Amino acid sequence: SYENADMVISAPGGPYFGDIYFKHELVHWFYVWLGSIYCKPLFLYAPSAGPFRIKLMNILRRYLFKKFDVLCVRENLSRRHMIELLGEDTTIHLTADSAIQQHVAPYSRDRYFAEHRKHLLGKYLVAVSAVEYNFPGDPNPVLRHKEYFDILSRCFSHLMSLQDCHFMFFPQLYGRVHTDIPYLEKLANSLPPNASWEIVDAGYDSNKQRRLFGMVDICIASRYHPQIFAVTSGVPGICIYYEHKTLGFMLSLGLDDLAFDIHNLDFKAICAKLDEVVLNRDDLSRLMLELIPPIRNRSKRTTFLAIELLKRRILKPG
Repeated sequence: SYENADMVISAPGGPYFGDIYFKHELVHWFYVWLGSIYCKPLFLYAPSAGPFRIKLMNILRRYLFKKFDVLCVRENLSRRHMIELLGEDTTIHLTADSAIQQHVAPYSRDRYFAEHRKHLLGKYLVAVSAVEYNFPGDPNPVLRHKEYFDILSRCFSHLMSLQDCHFMFFPQLYGRVHTDIPYLEKLANSLPPNASWEIVDAGYDSNKQRRLFGMVDICIASRYHPQIFAVTSGVPGICIYYEHKTLGFMLSLGLDDLAFDIHNLDFKAICAKLDEVVLNRDDLSRLMLELIPPIRNRSKRTTFLAIELLKRRILKPG
């Protein structure tokens, strides 16, 4: 396949090139190396990347990053990591997450619930997508995880004190090996007995999930792409980030005041921000929808650059 290819696109998600996932990193570098030995144009398709603090790995990283003909990353924090590793003279294109290229229209909320669950009409819809984070490297990961879980649960109760809520728990992972569903069920079962909630069907593809995200009132997310689904649909809320990729996305929009570091959570601060979001929900939604088009154009630039590289390959003499 590599021998017959016109171009090799590396889109490893992220940040799989970097210390956070260094145990998986060699697999991705193998495919980059394989493309290079067949002298194929190599394109890095807008992942997050870094940080790069493992000195021994950095020898390999510098060697193989330079094999790429075009380097794109999806947020500025990753671009900084790359520049620190490769130097200021390296061209690194700042684009955006590929999911932002596509607009997915939301479901009509009234129609959706009229057809499926009439008793939920008029409810305040809260989307939740939470990662079961185990706090690697923390001196007391069990305690930190309990604090994180408790803060999420208390946030739900706080929202119930403000609105007549229905919670929609969205699984991002639902395979045989990795699945969010047990953790989401545990969170749902921490709600008061009178709470209204559901686990969204794990069989839904990303477009169907995005259509559902688009019809909710607010979102609480500690998963990356659900946060993108929410923001691109104009759904405000808070995000709890455990990697720089989410913070980088929120910084690109100037909405980092809605982002909270999972390693340093303060319930009162989160609660105050939730109050602000609920109070100013419509204004925040309009702002998000105004902010997304320039980011969408940046995201489309990744594809444009890939096409340009492929054209150069095809039109190259010989």
